[in-house]
Amino acid sequence: MPKHKHADLIIAWANGATIEFLNGDNWKYTEEPIWYVGAKYRIKPERVWPVTSLSEEECEAARFSENGLLVDVANAAIQRYIEDNEK
Repeated sequence: MPKHKHADLIIAWANGATIEFLNGDNWKYTEEPIWYVGAKYRIKPERVWPVTSLSEEECEAARFSENGLLVDVANAAIQRYIEDNEK
């Protein structure tokens, strides 16, 4: 008997992986996949969070800015991330 088309995903799901199916152009979460042979499934990709390129000194400068709030550090990191990705 040939291996089921989604055998590897079925095993991953049984081991706790989160499975998504393709619905038009969008991947949708499914708690209990039906495993249709004609459908497309995948393991939900893990979210990768960006890491700031701010130096320790730049973080300290933002922390001790006029307001002295952690939100200033967060905003400086977000601004740097946007600037880094516009290059």
